Amino acid sequence: MGLRVLACVCESVFLKGLEAVFPEGDTVLCGGAVDEPTLFDMLPRAQADVLVYELTGEYELVYLSLLRRNFPDLDIVVLLEPESEYLAGSAMERGAAECLPKSLTRETLFATLSNLNRSAENARASRVGDSLFEAAAVKTPGASCLPALEHVDLASLFRQLTGGETSA
Repeated sequence: MGLRVLACVCESVFLKGLEAVFPEGDTVLCGGAVDEPTLFDMLPRAQADVLVYELTGEYELVYLSLLRRNFPDLDIVVLLEPESEYLAGSAMERGAAECLPKSLTRETLFATLSNLNRSAENARASRVGDSLFEAAAVKTPGASCLPALEHVDLASLFRQLTGGETSA
């Protein structure tokens, strides 16, 4: 599954640089902004999995909190200038998935995005597994809610839960 990345950085030159290194495999840059009003306008339509967000000062921590509250499933990678590195702890407390120096290499950026994508895929697989477990559970009063797997066609159940999708 591809990873859709949206970027919000302070300088249009840096945004152009990000645009130049995408796509990488199935990771694509689905949009970019140089200010928060544009970002908040783009986010609902962008269907981004990850936001690369440049944090330059304490006032932007408010935006980070708003992003986390309004887009709870969005992974946020914060970029920091050396003089702003003291904000890393506050950014993590407000929901950043990662904090990286703005001087990062292309390899570091894509390794971080790859790790976030793997984590998201594991979380999705876990949710499907939880759904399978819940659907197969026997729920009788006073009995344990253990799966009655011998009575369940797991392939059929999986197709129902995933809308008929099967993986090869």
